Order: sequence, then C-alpha cells, then structure tokens
Amino acid sequence: MDTKDITGQSLSSLLADFLICPHCQVIDRDHERIRSGYQCPTCGVPSKAGRLYFEISVRVLIDLIQEAFHSQPKRSRDEEEAAYEAHNVSVVLFFCTLREVLLNWLIQHLFWAQKIPEKVQERLLADSNIYRQRQNNLLPSLIGQKWRAAIEEASKGSALDYVELDAFMQNAVTARNKFTHEGRHWGIDRQMAEGCVEHLWTLLNLYVALHNRYVHPLVFRPTNP
Repeated sequence: MDTKDITGQSLSSLLADFLICPHCQVIDRDHERIRSGYQCPTCGVPSKAGRLYFEISVRVLIDLIQEAFHSQPKRSRDEEEAAYEAHNVSVVLFFCTLREVLLNWLIQHLFWAQKIPEKVQERLLADSNIYRQRQNNLLPSLIGQKWRAAIEEASKGSALDYVELDAFMQNAVTARNKFTHEGRHWGIDRQMAEGCVEHLWTLLNLYVALHNRYVHPLVFRPTNP
C-alpha cells in the first residue's frame, strides 16, 4: 500500500487502527479485540470492549497530513506554485508535530506503568519541556536506554528501518525549524512532503514497538504455571 495514493478514505483509519489490551497493555492489530469477551492471546483476560491505542490527536494529525498533501490550489495560475509550497510546508509541520505527540504519549504510558505520582510527572515534564530534552533526557531515564540504542534494538528483526526513519525525521525537523525561526521554506519541497507521508506507517510502528518493549513488560508479569 502506497500511503501517497490514498484518497477518499481517512488515512488514519488504515494506519492508526492498533488496539491495546487494557489488562496487559500489549498493542497489536488484532481486530478481534473489539468483540466483548474476546480473550487476549497474550494475557488471556477477556476484553470488555475494543480500545484503540493512539489518542485522537494522532488520528487528527494523520488526516491533516493527508488533506494537506492532496489539497489542490484554489488560486490563479500564477499563484499555484506558491500554493503547492504552502501545502508542502503544512505536511512537514504536521508530521513534526505528530512525532512530538507520539513521544509524549509513550512517556505518559511509561508514567502510568511505573506508577509515578501525578505531581512527579508534572515536575518531570516541566524539567524537560521541549522535545529534544524529552527524547534525550526524560525518555532514557524511564527506559534505561538512550534514544539511538532504543531505536536500533527496535529495528532488529523488524521489516521496518527505524534508524533510517530517525534520520529522515531529523532532516524534516531541521527544515521545520528553519521555516519557523527564520522564515525559510526552501528546504521543504514536494519530495520532503512525500517522505513524510511515506514514513507515517514506520513512525507509528516505531512507537508501537517501543511501547511493547518498555511499557508492556512493566504491566504484564506472567506467573509460572
């Protein structure tokens, strides 16, 4: 499936349909979980109802990326090129925001799994109030590994290349920052916008992999028979 070709259907409905077991917190795309009474294959606890993992802001951002990517200029012919550039910038801005939302959502689940008091959570987030600090300082303090090591391990045995994804995200963020702080959009072109759409599936899977590696084991502690 080429995510760039999807129109007429919400892209988030195809990509962000991961479900989470309320009991053991494992995440997968087992749609049988929506059935009441369905036993989780991992922990064996019957589900009362299906529960999507990704919060609404994740799904909204994916659909905004899709909408901006496929938007057609409604301007005069002379202004079409500028309009397309605006759409490309929108895609990159939404993609970078999605990256930040996903990290925050992972950190929130780590807080819950480690039973960190709410006041302490607030202090930790305040002490690391920008993305770079949360990725390089706060997250490693919660999982015991630096970001690079975590994504390298997540890439092992996976068909998806999270290390390549990380390199692309760094390029996108650099271009986003130049646009935001310097008003320069020349690094944001159609190719980068396409890359954002193409990397959505890998980005979502990265955070599912990190959750299953670092959150799920804290919650699910199987007993020996």
